[in-house]
Amino acid sequence: MIEKNKVCSKCTKEKSVNDFPKNRTSKCRLCYNEHQRSVQSKRSRTEEKARYYLENKEKLDKRNSLWKKNNKAKVSASRAKYRAKLNSCTPSWLTSKHFLLIEEFYIEARSMSEKTGVMYQVDHIELIQGKYSTGLHVPWNLQVLPHYENESKSNKLIV
Repeated sequence: MIEKNKVCSKCTKEKSVNDFPKNRTSKCRLCYNEHQRSVQSKRSRTEEKARYYLENKEKLDKRNSLWKKNNKAKVSASRAKYRAKLNSCTPSWLTSKHFLLIEEFYIEARSMSEKTGVMYQVDHIELIQGKYSTGLHVPWNLQVLPHYENESKSNKLIV
């Protein structure tokens, strides 16, 4: 019987098909397991940050408030840049129904914040200030996330 070989997309080594997981991935077992450990590590760091935020919410809010008070120019510049980007990413073809749907996301975020005591924010799924791509400010690109989760993803596209 002839043994088939396959090339790993990660380490680029030719290996036996038996060295690849059965889930049809293009990575060999070693590279695939390394990738899975990396993903799990990122998840646990995010969960750790979320737990820390919840346990230290008042302290962090106070510190952020003080920083904003002492850096008003930076805060204003950042908000102005974000609003300008938001305006440039809002298509002219949106209808009044679309704007109502967008507004509902913000209403839902505020409502969830009041109900739970945890700050919720409206997040753009496809980033509007992305390094490699720019999403639109449209209803189908929005989601409501807890503040700590939105902040932990920062300005990175999560796939």
